Amino acid sequence: IYDTLFAIDAQGNVQLQMAQGHEVLADRLTWRIRLREGLTFHDGSPVRSIDCAASLRRWCARDGFGQVLAARVAERATPDDRTLDIKLSRPFPLVLQVLGKAYVSVPFIMPERLARTDPTTAGTEMIGSGPYRFVAGEYVSGSRVVYVKFDGYQPRVEPASWAAGGKVAHFPRVDWHIIPDAWTAAAALRQGEVDWWKFPKVDLLPILARDRNIALENIDSMGLMLLIRMNPLTPPFNNPRLRAAVQMAVSQRDYLRSTAGEDPAGWRECASLFPCGGAYQTTSGDGVARMTGPRNLDAARAAIRASGCAGEKITIINRPTSR
Repeated sequence: IYDTLFAIDAQGNVQLQMAQGHEVLADRLTWRIRLREGLTFHDGSPVRSIDCAASLRRWCARDGFGQVLAARVAERATPDDRTLDIKLSRPFPLVLQVLGKAYVSVPFIMPERLARTDPTTAGTEMIGSGPYRFVAGEYVSGSRVVYVKFDGYQPRVEPASWAAGGKVAHFPRVDWHIIPDAWTAAAALRQGEVDWWKFPKVDLLPILARDRNIALENIDSMGLMLLIRMNPLTPPFNNPRLRAAVQMAVSQRDYLRSTAGEDPAGWRECASLFPCGGAYQTTSGDGVARMTGPRNLDAARAAIRASGCAGEKITIINRPTSR
């Protein structure tokens, strides 16, 4: 439904999307973004810079990464309908990474009249400028969502690459069926009742792979990053030696196998603070990600003894992933 000013490609790089281009002015604090010509919302109104300013203001109030940017924004100015100036109070080099964010809460652009609603209030109209528009009259909560091709959309000329590039709508209509039970969804796919399943359960992948009428594809080379985050402000993990002991004791491979299945084609070990293959992966200087050595339970036990901890209770909060 929606589109963004910038987008992330399959290599994790920020690319132009609704934006025709951008520049940082001589003051090094003003980021000037120029919109592409001919951008139109689904209600027929043109996409203007004031729509973008209002949309980003609303999104920044709701998103953590957006709030980091908002704390540095002195003003959002719109010199004309196709120009948006983001004036910072102090330098912030990750402006494009914020505006191109593609996961969870995305900085979508919507009409100003909708973007000016309370950021904590859910929207009542789904009006964007993307390649498909939402058909409100056919929406059934928890069961079906219908999208139809938006003829007024002008895709970029370059090939599509993950969230970036030319988004060409090849189908006049998409019916999105919500099937909570994985086995029911798998049966529907195998019987030809549905054409595509985005996130099949890993336990069902071997069954689907044996069906010659089904093709399995990895459409996201960056994948999903899983992590263990200890609270350094609360005992016992305010003790750095105990945190080091956990690092020595954990087997990343065990977690990956339990989460993504036995087939290593579906996952990879990555001892890096940021995902391997991305622009910010942590390496040891030779290009190899090795923030930690192999699992060593004896060393972990020694680290626990050295930490002085013994018998403290640990609370584990498990946050399920969106997949």
